[in-house]
Amino acid sequence: MRVLNKFLEVKQFDEAQNFLETLAVNVEPNHYNTLATAMLQDEANVKAAAEIAQKGVELARQTIEVPMPKDVGYLTKEEWLQQKKYSLGTILNTYASCVHKMDQVDQAIPLYEESIELTQKSEPGIVLRYANAMLDAKQNEKAFQFIDELIREGNGSAALNELFEQAFVAFHQTKEGLDIALASALEAGAEKAKAELNEISIDEPAPDFSLFDLAGNSISLRGLRGKTIILDFWATWCGPCIASFPGMQTAVDKFKNDDSVEFLFINTWERGDDVKKQVADFIEQKGYSFHVLLDSDNKVVEAYGVEGIPTKFVIDKRGKIRFKSVGFGGDAERMVEELSLMIEMIR
Repeated sequence: MRVLNKFLEVKQFDEAQNFLETLAVNVEPNHYNTLATAMLQDEANVKAAAEIAQKGVELARQTIEVPMPKDVGYLTKEEWLQQKKYSLGTILNTYASCVHKMDQVDQAIPLYEESIELTQKSEPGIVLRYANAMLDAKQNEKAFQFIDELIREGNGSAALNELFEQAFVAFHQTKEGLDIALASALEAGAEKAKAELNEISIDEPAPDFSLFDLAGNSISLRGLRGKTIILDFWATWCGPCIASFPGMQTAVDKFKNDDSVEFLFINTWERGDDVKKQVADFIEQKGYSFHVLLDSDNKVVEAYGVEGIPTKFVIDKRGKIRFKSVGFGGDAERMVEELSLMIEMIR
């Protein structure tokens, strides 16, 4: 992938395609997807991007038919098949986007629909592109019902809310009742999200700790009793951690004037000789206003039973862990909304 990405950085698409051909049996559907996505962003290469994406779709369909290898012991057969279907869904969406951009929206919609089914509506970008395609095809009622359902399922976002307004007006041919309809959908979505969070909520004592921050101050969890605490375990080498940070900065900014909420970013499992300088330099270069604590001997991460980072804990004012969140799904807006809802629910 490194060689492929180097070609894409300088828009050497022909060379990138030739490189994939040299991989022969080692080429994977996501390689075609990466290339087609980059080409799609270059308007002059939409048709060529469609051809590449179609190759990826064909290969992805073939991989689903291949029996599960015996050396993938960490996955069940169902999990392995689901991964293959998800891969097909993402490359199908790229192909659909190419077809859509070539003004063949009627042909693109069935591709979008299959992509939606395979990815189980889990990708915000995919559902947004499908909804836009329905509006472009004047399938206004279908588009409105689809968007309304998504929001009511708790999958709302600023972009989806805006599209809701477009679909409402296109379908009803009026703005009358728009605000009430959107408020109803958002309320239903919020209630569903709360119900889902209630199902995963916990009530366990949070292990106490005392760590130094980058300024040399000693910070203890006990000393923050009475506040809602968000702990975020991370490291500078952790890709998902770093990918989540723009969203986490949004969350920090949202609650910066709320003295009852405290965000602590616990650096752990860090690599290198001068960890403190390495971490401080990273935070300064990125411009994050995070309160970073150093888990230098990894005792706190062990006490919290963290198995992978990023992992977040939301602790209530009694010092009890109420929510635990592992990983980052790539949707910063949804992460901020979920954290905000968790904070609201426990205080």
